[in-house]
Amino acid sequence: MVIDANVISARYLETGQRHEQVLHRLETVGDWHSPPIWQSEFNSVLMKYLRHRGLQLEAAICAHAEAESAITLLRQPDPEEVLPLALHSGCSTYDCEYVAAARNAGLPLLTFDKRVIKAFPKIAREP
Repeated sequence: MVIDANVISARYLETGQRHEQVLHRLETVGDWHSPPIWQSEFNSVLMKYLRHRGLQLEAAICAHAEAESAITLLRQPDPEEVLPLALHSGCSTYDCEYVAAARNAGLPLLTFDKRVIKAFPKIAREP
């Protein structure tokens, strides 16, 4: 299963229904995969939690380390793969990196991004 930064964030930072939904789904799938962009996007989410939600720096670093140890890194998709997907779907290039990585790996993509799910219904699904 390929997971994007939204799913990673729900797993390691959130509580409530989304967190429980992600935990249940990820427990049933085995290995988690993601392209390298997940680290930068997750760092950005961690910074928002540090600045606006009271997350402590040590907890943020711990959350990143836990995610890093659980996720198998996929190769960075080439621009020749990502740019056409973004152009034709209207999704961001960031989102299309996950789509391209999932397609290359022959795996589904878990995301909460409704635009990605709508644009790529054969690949992307909500947890």
